[in-house]
Order: sequence, then C-alpha cells, then structure tokens
Amino acid sequence: MKDGPSSLRITGVDLPQPGFHPDERIKLTGKRLEDYARDFGVPFEYHGIASQWDSISIEDLNIRDDEVLVVNSMYTVVRLRDEILLGMNKSRNQLLNLIRAIQPKVFTHGVINLAFSPYFLPRFRMNLLQYLRLYDMFDTFVPPNSKPRQLEEFALFGPHIFNQIACEGTDLDTIPETYNQCHKRNLETSFEQLPVDPNVLEECCKIVRNGYNKGLFAGEDCNWFLQGWKGNIFYAASLWKPRLE
Repeated sequence: MKDGPSSLRITGVDLPQPGFHPDERIKLTGKRLEDYARDFGVPFEYHGIASQWDSISIEDLNIRDDEVLVVNSMYTVVRLRDEILLGMNKSRNQLLNLIRAIQPKVFTHGVINLAFSPYFLPRFRMNLLQYLRLYDMFDTFVPPNSKPRQLEEFALFGPHIFNQIACEGTDLDTIPETYNQCHKRNLETSFEQLPVDPNVLEECCKIVRNGYNKGLFAGEDCNWFLQGWKGNIFYAASLWKPRLE
C-alpha cells in the first residue's frame, strides 16, 4: 500500500492446557506470529484466549468497529463434543451463533471429513478405515523411520487413536462430522455460503495434479474445497458470511 502495510490484529482462541500454565501454547503461538510480522514489517497486535470455544463471549474478543473482521476456524469444532453425544448440537450451534453475532466479513470453516458414531464398533471401523488411508499416504511419501513421521505418529495420531479406542462418552477428545453435516448446520444457523473462486480452484487443482503424486487430489463440491487421497476426502474448507435477515 502507498502508506505501508495495513495493521493486523489477531485474537487466537485455543483450549486451555492441563497444568499450571493453561495459556502457554496460545502465548507461544502469539510470539511466533509477532516474529513473522516483524520480519515482514507488518504492524501487528495479538490477543490470546485460553478457553473452551463455546464459553467465549463477544466482550472477550475485544472487537473494534473500524476493523475488517475475518473468522478462521480450521478443525476446531470437532472438539465441541458433549451435546453431540446426546443427539443435540447445542455447543456447536452456540459457537456458530457467536460467530454470526460478531458479523465477520468472511468466516472460513475447515473440517476433518469423517463420520462419527457414539457406539464403539462402528466408531472403531470408521477410524480404522481412516487411518489405513492416512498410513497408505504416509507410506507413499515418508519413510517409516523419519523423524517428522515419528513426531506426527507419537504426538498426534497415537494419542487420538488411543482415545478413540479406549474412551467413551464425554471422554472422547473429538467428535468429527462430514462436510455435508457442517454445511447443513451452517445454513440452519443463518450463514450464507460464498462461492469458490473458479480461477483459484483451477490453479490449486493444477498444482496438485502436476506437482504431486497422482494419489493426491483437490476438488470442489457444493462450494467446499476438498483434499484427499485416492478418492477419499480427508479435509474440506469453505467460506461463509452471516445471512442478512
């Protein structure tokens, strides 16, 4: 811009960590973002909140009237789990209602595309299939003894697999949904979907087709940008805005 880059202010929300420093991870995230902003000469301000997502109030977010507001929620809703187990959607709807109430210009919603069952055997089968596909992809790209793969397996995959097998009810760490289920809920909570830019979509698909293994794919369905492996959709993302009543 003529007078330099616009100022950027980010409010990061994360679950409180166990122990004596529940906000340690969210503070570390802010420190890294500040370093990046300094490297690129971007005026930057950060505010971290360690809290359950469904207990955040508008006042906690410290929104300013002169700002362009964007909400970015990538793979966070899966951790709102209690009422889903009872066949209700209170926590997830509560979070979506909060996002709608603050009237963002754009709401970016990313989901892990996986069905869920409160019963052990169906849930076990779904997770087994999901991780068979993920490990098929891993085996194609990453040697079994590589440090990054070991970190991914022990720090992320391992605890999640253990939780999904050994735990029940509200002790489950995540309750995933398909992107079709999320699409329906977003519409029911008065959001309007924004279209995927066809030029951006085509460029992304071209990069994946020409630069990566043929098993990887990127595509679009109902204005959701999809990513996956050998026809199996792992991740989906879409853009929304509050619907004008």
